[in-house]
Parts: sequence; C-alpha cells; structure tokens
Amino acid sequence: MIQKQHESKLEVGQTFPVTIKRLGINGEGVGYFKRQVVFI
Repeated sequence: MIQKQHESKLEVGQTFPVTIKRLGINGEGVGYFKRQVVFI
C-alpha cells in the first residue's frame, strides 16, 4: 500500500485552524492540521 504525503505550504506567522486532541499538565498540546501532527 502506497500512501501519498500531504504537502502543506505554511509561511512563518501564518495562522491556521488546529484540532487539539490532548492537553498536557502545563498547557502544551498535540493537534492536527490536514492530518499532520502539530505540537502546540
């Protein structure tokens, strides 16, 4: 099975919607943008 990688071109300072899945005790989080992991 071959999976295509999603390329997302993001610029420094660009804002985008993120779905937060979990929060740590210090407020750090793990989110997803277009099926890519984003550490917050």
